Amino acid sequence: MKLKVLMLFFFFLILYKEPYGKELDVYLNGEQIPLTVMKKNESFFSPLKDVFTFIGADITWDSASQNIIISTDDKEIKIRVGFKQAKVNDRWVTLNIPVIRIKKEIFIPLRFLDEILEAEIKWDKKNNRIDIGYKKNLSRNFTLIHNAYSPLSAGEIFTVTLKGITSGQASMNIKDRSSNKIFLTAPMTEKYSGIYEGNYRVKKGDILKGGELLVSYTDSRGNTITVKSDNPVYINTIGPVIKKVFPDENEVVYNDISLIYIMFDLKQGSVINGNSLSFYLCDRNITGDIIITSSMVVYKLSEPLNIGENNIRIKGTDKSGNKFEKSWHFRVVGKKKL
Repeated sequence: MKLKVLMLFFFFLILYKEPYGKELDVYLNGEQIPLTVMKKNESFFSPLKDVFTFIGADITWDSASQNIIISTDDKEIKIRVGFKQAKVNDRWVTLNIPVIRIKKEIFIPLRFLDEILEAEIKWDKKNNRIDIGYKKNLSRNFTLIHNAYSPLSAGEIFTVTLKGITSGQASMNIKDRSSNKIFLTAPMTEKYSGIYEGNYRVKKGDILKGGELLVSYTDSRGNTITVKSDNPVYINTIGPVIKKVFPDENEVVYNDISLIYIMFDLKQGSVINGNSLSFYLCDRNITGDIIITSSMVVYKLSEPLNIGENNIRIKGTDKSGNKFEKSWHFRVVGKKKL
């Protein structure tokens, strides 16, 4: 047993002393990455942490089981140093070469990416170059955000920002999911290193109730990926839409209720302009006493309502000046004494 451990130690020592002698370029999906590579017996090894950081996977260490856990979008991979087996989700995979530790750093054979992640590994011996083709999760290296989580009104600027790799080209595409038609296609500009921005000024008549945002990125070698936003795009220029009120029209309530509220539908209508609102209760202007948010108007009652018929009226505009108004009646009764 001791002899085997000693032999393994010397094997690692020999490997560590034999970095790849010539300058070797490594490309991931056509984009050059600064990856250290060592060669032994026609196999290339690189630091595990660096490889999976570039790919966009998460790495954790389970001290109890001594497992390295690598998480991608669709795989959980468990491996141990010196073992020729890896657990990929619920199945075991046999490796040709094990993961090794050199001093304090863990190295993996690059063929591991082929065996486990179905990546394509090519070595161009003449040009001292390794190409790693791994299209599936490259979008994890990008962050995509926009400012239309709540509906934008006419005149407002819709802004899309992509954070990723420098020296490429990007364009945005928005599809109306309700009609399956393209709402907008526009180029994006690299404002800063690796930060691309696209803008669109909302026009009157624009309606987008949950558009799908896709950004296409092409690197300097012509490799293209598509990054999808998890957040739908909302644009609405027809005005605010009331979703719910309390008390509702013709509703009967007791005179000791504590709140009156109006709730707006931010997926169907535009955002209210709080400064434009007028709010009346029983024809009395109480605008100065209401609480206004982007989606609600709330009035906290300081005294019981009058018994009998009551009325509410609210009017205002959105940021584009689109008007809305609603008035309704409800009935108030007193609680029976026990």
